[in-house]
Amino acid sequence: MNPSWFSLATIPYEKMFADDRYWLPLVLEGKKINAFFEFDEEWNLKKQEIKEVESL
Repeated sequence: MNPSWFSLATIPYEKMFADDRYWLPLVLEGKKINAFFEFDEEWNLKKQEIKEVESL
């Protein structure tokens, strides 16, 4: 991993883990979420569940 700073409009989701495109925009909007992601052996996203919650 090589951390970098990006503007919200230029976040490189295509270079990030497959689940990031689903949960990161919600968190950046200030939402609280409970999320589950399942990957196969090759890190392909198989399943996702995201629920917005009132508190963590």
